[in-house]
Amino acid sequence: MSKIIIYHDLKDIIIIIVVKLIMIMVLVLLYLKHYQQAKGYSFYKINKYLPIEEVLNMYLSLHEADITKFFDIANTYFYNKEISNLKIVRQVSGLSQSKLAKLADVKLRSIQMYEQRKNDINKAQGENLYKLAKVLGCNIEDLLDN
Repeated sequence: MSKIIIYHDLKDIIIIIVVKLIMIMVLVLLYLKHYQQAKGYSFYKINKYLPIEEVLNMYLSLHEADITKFFDIANTYFYNKEISNLKIVRQVSGLSQSKLAKLADVKLRSIQMYEQRKNDINKAQGENLYKLAKVLGCNIEDLLDN
């Protein structure tokens, strides 16, 4: 008789574990759904910068937190990994940072800081944005990061 009881206990434990895993996956998918809606990113892009495995690893620390905490963490993944629009446009144009700085009459260090996202290009002086866009043959909006 004791084997049957153990079997049922083990079966119950497995069911509880499976149910908990499903609940975790649902919560993770809800976080990702809300993040996608808030940012307008595709799931492909979200998974590229913030793999589902990373989100699952965050579960223990975030499962009781407000969803804005998840948004803050997810934003750091995107901010740290995403290439700045200035760098993309500059590379497509075939210019080095120093050549762009010289042609646009913008400090090399400013370009470096914008590309590394140490300075927010969205808050750059309009004159610098205009000069960079003119040399790169694009609109100012093409240089701004979202």
